[in-house]
Amino acid sequence: LLESQLIKQRQPKYNVTWKDDKNYFYVAITPSTTLRTSKEQLPRVFLTHQPLLPKPGLGCHPKPGLGTRYIGPFVEGKAIKHVLRLLRKAFPYYTAKKHPVLPCPYCHIGLCPGPKPDVKEYKQNIKHLISVLKGRRVSVLQNLKASMKQASKEQDFEKAAALRDQVFSLENIVS
Repeated sequence: LLESQLIKQRQPKYNVTWKDDKNYFYVAITPSTTLRTSKEQLPRVFLTHQPLLPKPGLGCHPKPGLGTRYIGPFVEGKAIKHVLRLLRKAFPYYTAKKHPVLPCPYCHIGLCPGPKPDVKEYKQNIKHLISVLKGRRVSVLQNLKASMKQASKEQDFEKAAALRDQVFSLENIVS
């Protein structure tokens, strides 16, 4: 990664292998998704090759106010796409800029929170997703198990079952 970055910066005369404009994958999480049914700003998750990272020496983001977080770089595109597909089963998230008023096909199979999501739960899912992508999967598992026990103590068995399913999915992804 470092070699590729330095070759793209310095543009050495005889090294033509890495001089191309190819970049590695980044997972972008942006808070700029608006739903038609509400004014709430909800994050969406997508893959990108071209992150809008601050330029060295400028000290600021090229587009202030964007607030997009980038996680990466990821070397293998196929692997990160597969991981995101599996994580979406555990933590449903939006990929489209605008969600239709009616449930989409992904809503019907449980991969999308739907047109009227529980905002608090959705933001918690995004936090867990970010933590897993950054490599803190053990802490996420512990938090989910603690939340599941708390929900069962409060006799909120539907929430406990949903958390159990998330724990099971995340353990399968990790294995």
